[in-house]
Amino acid sequence: MEYIGDEQSPAPLLRDVILAPEEVEPLFELLFENIRIWLACNRVHADLSPYNILYWDGVLKIIDFPQSVDPRVNRNAYTLLQRDIKNICRYWARYGIRRDALELANDLYECWLHRVGIPNPLPRR
Repeated sequence: MEYIGDEQSPAPLLRDVILAPEEVEPLFELLFENIRIWLACNRVHADLSPYNILYWDGVLKIIDFPQSVDPRVNRNAYTLLQRDIKNICRYWARYGIRRDALELANDLYECWLHRVGIPNPLPRR
């Protein structure tokens, strides 16, 4: 574990931060890339929201991983992934980033299913 912040205060939750315009798109893309990496490592955060992301000096730090799930064994993993992505998309929409959370979750999950060799149970679009 590490402390994020300085001697005066801890890093704020993302929900309490106003991002600079030039930070918005890169931070969204980096966060979504992290979601992709976690899934490639067989992890779904399962409670990802601006309440579980710290912001410090232009960097996002994800917290509260103990509730994360392994999608190979947790039958609710896809629903949890959808919720994580919806929460992130809802937050970033306030900055004008509009993404279809369901489409992002479907694409990500389908790629993961293919990679691990599991037949796709999702309905075709």
